[in-house]
Amino acid sequence: MEAKRFEVKRGGVNAVCFSPDGRYILAGGSMITSLWDVDSQEVRRFEHEHNTFTDFVCSVCFSPDGNYALSGYDDSTIRLWDVKSGREIRQFKGHRRSINTVSFSPDGRYILSGANSDDNFIRLWDVEDGKKIRDFLGHTFGVSSICFSPCGRYALSGSHDKTIRLWDIESGREIRRFEMHTNKICSVNFSPDGRYALSGCEDKTIRLWEFDWDWEFPDSKN
Repeated sequence: MEAKRFEVKRGGVNAVCFSPDGRYILAGGSMITSLWDVDSQEVRRFEHEHNTFTDFVCSVCFSPDGNYALSGYDDSTIRLWDVKSGREIRQFKGHRRSINTVSFSPDGRYILSGANSDDNFIRLWDVEDGKKIRDFLGHTFGVSSICFSPCGRYALSGSHDKTIRLWDIESGREIRRFEMHTNKICSVNFSPDGRYALSGCEDKTIRLWEFDWDWEFPDSKN
């Protein structure tokens, strides 16, 4: 049953997510990141100063405390917004292609991002100063999905190169690779306890992965 409908002024909607408290919806589309109040359906639009018709918003997410929002653009930039005021706080620049995926760390101090096509690295950013901390190298094509583990020490990525990879955040080292899918990976996510992961793929399958941290990764503190 459809409960409510939220409509944008122009273009399509490429990405949506709920705020941590469930009160708001963040949506990204043609040039604009929109914040909707779920109950009242009032909308606030986050627009930067130099919008162009190529500035599609490809990915969005809230910070864990819900005070900030991220939007990844087709022009290869990432923008951090203050949710209360709608003010743009800073930009993160360094990718060369459309930003397919953005993710906050559980403590809200860091950001992971992945981009399209031959921009096949994952980048870790410091939220406070907007600077790059390190790149994660290994994928051979664009990164479609990225997420932190619940403990914040690991990251999981899915790529158009048909692989899923588990990374150590502190070192940037690839810990494990999953290669059972036969087409582009579209989405990955950890379970709340970090012991499982899901992947969705263009090969028409969803796969559930289990991590035995004590056996496979004895030095981990999950």
